Amino acid sequence: MNIVIPPDAYRRMPWKNGGGTTALIATSGDEPAGWRLSRAIVASDNPFSDFAGYERFIVLLEGEGCLLTVRGKLVMLDDWLVPFRFAGEDPVDCALVDGPCVDLNWMVRRDRFEGRVTVLRPGESADAVAVYAAGDALVNAGESVEIPAGHTLVGARQPVQLDLGGPVIACDARPLLR
Repeated sequence: MNIVIPPDAYRRMPWKNGGGTTALIATSGDEPAGWRLSRAIVASDNPFSDFAGYERFIVLLEGEGCLLTVRGKLVMLDDWLVPFRFAGEDPVDCALVDGPCVDLNWMVRRDRFEGRVTVLRPGESADAVAVYAAGDALVNAGESVEIPAGHTLVGARQPVQLDLGGPVIACDARPLLR
């Protein structure tokens, strides 16, 4: 069953390290979470929280971005809707470019899932368990579903195609074979 979650239902909470705030959108429902989707407001220079055992993906949604130092290497995160992947235990320092920014965070436990983030434009498709709409969108996820900008579609892992609008960010957690 597909559920569209509006932004006012996202659960706001401090970052694990206390350095900022996040809006938790959805999790896999188990503990520790097999996957987790959130939207972070980065308002000041801070280190990222440690999420050992998780593969992390971040996508810039708003603002001028930030300069990340990941394991001593510099990464400029200043292009909107371009996923960046790193290990949750990697030490990451974040320096804002020009004011606050907002990013989408997708995390999957690497001992249980292979994670993937795909930005879809009309006519494109990908497997997903969660789809964040960066713009008003009409997707086919086993049924036609309207997703207003800033809302998130969550459901069983399935192929999702963007029919109109968008773009959308498709977040996938493919179970590992044991």
